[in-house]
Amino acid sequence: MAAAPFDETPVAELPPPPAGWRLFGWIALTFALAFAVHTAAALILSIVVAALLALLLAPAVKALVRLKIPQAFAAAMVMLSLVALVVGLAVNLYEPVQKWANFGPADLRMIDRKLRTFVKPMQSMQEMADKMAQIASPDDPRKTQVVVERGEPFALVTSVQDAVFSLLTTLMLAYFLLASGDIFLRKAVRVMPKLRDKIRVVEIAREVQTEIGRYFLTITFLSVCLGTATALSMWALGMPTPLLWGVMAGLLNFVPYLGPIIALLVISLVSLFTFDQPMDIVAPPAVFLLLHFIEGQLAEPMIMGDRFAINPVVIFVWVLIWGWLGGAIGVLIAVPLLVALRICAQRIDSMAKFAEIIGN
Repeated sequence: MAAAPFDETPVAELPPPPAGWRLFGWIALTFALAFAVHTAAALILSIVVAALLALLLAPAVKALVRLKIPQAFAAAMVMLSLVALVVGLAVNLYEPVQKWANFGPADLRMIDRKLRTFVKPMQSMQEMADKMAQIASPDDPRKTQVVVERGEPFALVTSVQDAVFSLLTTLMLAYFLLASGDIFLRKAVRVMPKLRDKIRVVEIAREVQTEIGRYFLTITFLSVCLGTATALSMWALGMPTPLLWGVMAGLLNFVPYLGPIIALLVISLVSLFTFDQPMDIVAPPAVFLLLHFIEGQLAEPMIMGDRFAINPVVIFVWVLIWGWLGGAIGVLIAVPLLVALRICAQRIDSMAKFAEIIGN
């Protein structure tokens, strides 16, 4: 039986969709992706934080491996040291945090009285102080008590359980990444078909890892220096719980623009609460401003140069996105993650346009 002849009649191509429909499709895809990422924010945040921790701690693990310590044991030593440091800080900061967590309406009224005297010549600030007085003096104190009593007792327990689970997951993943060493790099090299591609993968991976590690170590060193100087300065000026303000200044230094503003507002509020004389009130925020200027405008540009410069608009939007995804932790890791992406984009040809867009 003869086979039927193949019909070579060309099939009419469908016309491309209008530009408006294409735009609508991209917008819908963007929102769908954003919703999916927001739904899995906890998982994504744990993975990202673990990867950043592994990059930051990798030099310490490699140093121990060079001393003939097994990779897994070296990773365990580094992770345990980090956990001990964090637990030590938490134990020392528990009482100061508990003290300031009990900040109530009576304290606000005392600040209001000081603020009235301090800003008396400035009418606009006087009006702001009047508004603070209204907020700080509720009409019915019993109403506030009822709201507190109606809180759900299990909500806090559930939040703490989720936070502990996420923390343990992040630490375990960071340990496995450190203990595995270069296993993923070796697998990537193994799947490359050509020798030239294998060499290029190794070069890019080594260079990106070196640059990212250098950035993390530099910004961490500067933040530790700023936090230490802030704590010593607050102690010398008579501020209560100076260690708390030093740790706060060091952590918020990872958040450009917004972080120093938050630290300045908190230090100003505590200074206003603590001291009575105008010069004593002004001294702590003024000293912090000076320290931040030295760190941000002199030390950081001199040490880091322009290699990690990023457009301020991109930084602001990126911080907002990660703050929406991960809250305070997302804000803290936003800029280091963006710098890591820029370093990768600078070394990979297909991402050159992305590097140009986010560059300063």
